[in-house]
Amino acid sequence: MASSASPVVVKAGYSFFGPDLNRQEAEIPSELFTHLYAGFAVVDKDGQLNIPEPYSELFGGFSKTVQVRNPRVKTLLSIGGEGADLSAVVANRDSRAHLITDSIDLAKKFGFDGLDLCWLYPSKANQKEPLASLLIEWRSALDLDFKKTKKPANNLLLTAAVFHHPGIPGTDGKITFDYPTQALSDNLDWINVQAIDFYTPSNSSERTGPVHAWKTRPMDMQNRCGIKSARPATNKLTPMAYRDIQEELRRGTYETVYDKEYYAVYSHKINGEGWICYDDGLCIFEKVSKAIDDKLGGYFAWRVGADDVNWTLSRSN
Repeated sequence: MASSASPVVVKAGYSFFGPDLNRQEAEIPSELFTHLYAGFAVVDKDGQLNIPEPYSELFGGFSKTVQVRNPRVKTLLSIGGEGADLSAVVANRDSRAHLITDSIDLAKKFGFDGLDLCWLYPSKANQKEPLASLLIEWRSALDLDFKKTKKPANNLLLTAAVFHHPGIPGTDGKITFDYPTQALSDNLDWINVQAIDFYTPSNSSERTGPVHAWKTRPMDMQNRCGIKSARPATNKLTPMAYRDIQEELRRGTYETVYDKEYYAVYSHKINGEGWICYDDGLCIFEKVSKAIDDKLGGYFAWRVGADDVNWTLSRSN
């Protein structure tokens, strides 16, 4: 979900560039989105920002390509991504300055409308203040740049992808990092809350639950969506694209359950040896409706290119 103070409902999606890239940007139905993210720019230990060489042309042409179908869609360059450790850069003032300067220059060079910090995730208590400093310095630099040029195109957005709770737990379940919530509120246009991985083999080995959960409060646990495992799950979580899930289910060896209270769907093998949790078109429609009813700032798809050939999930919003 996207959380924002803006009256405009954000309908966003992340597009990943990587070895498993199998959907072209020109295929994305950008008319269904207000904002699209291109990920991910890479940060070295000194704060220098780089575009992965095999995908430099794709990043460079991303904005123009998706704006062919929807000239009004805004594009953002996402920085970091899964597995990126930004702790050393964020902790050093000079490195932060390098990152900020490079990000603004790259956004202008490639025609992006904004920048996104995708640090998944901070893990130590001493990273809170440096993260706050980065956001404050970044916003100041963006405001100064716009003030100098007075060009609307230079009035860049600034967002961040964050964990689904203000505090991030360690492997023992104890909170090891707290977000600087005031700095997030003061300096970002909105945050994209990663409402995923509530239940995984590492934190819930004997009871399944919706990976993309809606109800996660302690009082909701009594009627928790899911099934009890016959034996503890292996510590293995395998991401699957929606099109691949559809192909797997066509084998006819799964039972599919839809939980109306959680807006969740899951399929488990009839022999009990596997479990797939995912969002289908109905789930997304229900969750989006709930988000709008609750007056959230919007919603986002974590990986647009993982949709099926008909863009079923993207069209369900």
